[in-house]
Amino acid sequence: MSTPATRVAARHLGTLVTPAWLLALADYAEQHAEPEAYVPNAARLLRALAKSVSLGNMEAVSIEDLWAYLLDRDVDPVELKLLQRRPPPRPPRAPHRVPFQDAMRAFEQAVDKSVVWSLWLDDPDVDQWSAPLLAWAKAVKGLSRFRRAHNLFRSEVRKVNVGDKSVGTEEASWRAGGVLFLSLRAGAAAATDTLVHEMGHALEDKLGLMVVAGGDTPYGQPPFVSSMAEVNAAEDFAETFRALETEPHRLQQVAQTKYDDMRERVR
Repeated sequence: MSTPATRVAARHLGTLVTPAWLLALADYAEQHAEPEAYVPNAARLLRALAKSVSLGNMEAVSIEDLWAYLLDRDVDPVELKLLQRRPPPRPPRAPHRVPFQDAMRAFEQAVDKSVVWSLWLDDPDVDQWSAPLLAWAKAVKGLSRFRRAHNLFRSEVRKVNVGDKSVGTEEASWRAGGVLFLSLRAGAAAATDTLVHEMGHALEDKLGLMVVAGGDTPYGQPPFVSSMAEVNAAEDFAETFRALETEPHRLQQVAQTKYDDMRERVR
């Protein structure tokens, strides 16, 4: 005999679960689980799965595959029934696809720079890049909230290279000659914070620096304001600039010496 939970699940077979819904399900498990249920295990698995899907390390799973995934990892059946009481996410509506030519015009207007397109513009499926391109256009407009980064974008960026490839895991990168590369594969990851970071690299070029660890520079040495800053001294410099623009109070609390140094360089 079917239960209300299994009938709900059956109606949603094939529905793909999103990272946001997985995180909400983890919260639901922690809030409503019976004392004997293994909540930490299920919540941990759901959060790890949400992270893997959002980073692209794992494809989105269907609702039925999710239940099988949890059972295979020894989630208690009692808890699984609890989780199945929560209605699955509604299938998303098919997005309205903006013609790429329209997205190009909006982007070029936002950046107001020479743009090089490193992708096949005559590809029949080129409209797939419209949404991420518009996301980058929005990110560029967001620079207006950060005076120093906005001014660096206007003065130091000579050309914007837009492509459908990524350099490693990079969403954007600063290149010699004042070239800012933006990857359309960044999708929703396109963010103003990323551009502010890249303007930190532009600042390094503008000042004629080659930031390396050691000597009298605080960069490349702890404390670090983010995990990205730990990569090397140049990334630390760019992240310090980003933090000065976007979260100055936290930067001052975490790395006072770097805060003071960067304030001196950009005042």
